[in-house]
Amino acid sequence: MADLARYLPLSQREPSDSTEVSSDRRTQISELVAEAARLLEHAPNGSAAELAETFVREAKLGKGIRDSSDVSSAKDVAECAVQVREGPKRRVRHLADALRALLVLAAAVDMTPHVPVLTSGAVALFASGRAPLERRAAISGHTVSATDAEWSFGAGPVISASALHIAAFLLGASDVPPRRPVSP
Repeated sequence: MADLARYLPLSQREPSDSTEVSSDRRTQISELVAEAARLLEHAPNGSAAELAETFVREAKLGKGIRDSSDVSSAKDVAECAVQVREGPKRRVRHLADALRALLVLAAAVDMTPHVPVLTSGAVALFASGRAPLERRAAISGHTVSATDAEWSFGAGPVISASALHIAAFLLGASDVPPRRPVSP
């Protein structure tokens, strides 16, 4: 049986370099926290401290990061970004928490956050399996496709929206699901 395996196509491949592959999401989370600091600079007067505290609490940044009650400005949130980057490893679950908190903050200051499409794609894929039943049912049996990124997942008729819109829906930050494209 072992001799037969050498004739299979996958057994003859050179091993690929996977040193760049990691499940650690500290860099992406740090980018989201830095983006939150940028958005907080545009917060209405008097609400920045409350929004900063809410963001840090909802982002669930974890051990080794400033407590949400100690955060009161965009500068404090920017310091949290550095602490996240230097802190313990984070998983995609933590990335989803940070993106959801960023989307809620962006809605509060009425701005659109800048989020890398691979970050929103990773979170959307993660959330598609963890979202509440009614949100999973809305995308079930469809290919969910981002109109502004080169990612999609699922099988069936295509429903589409922007990458952030899809992630926001699956994370519960928006109630508008992706839709089928309108035919011309």
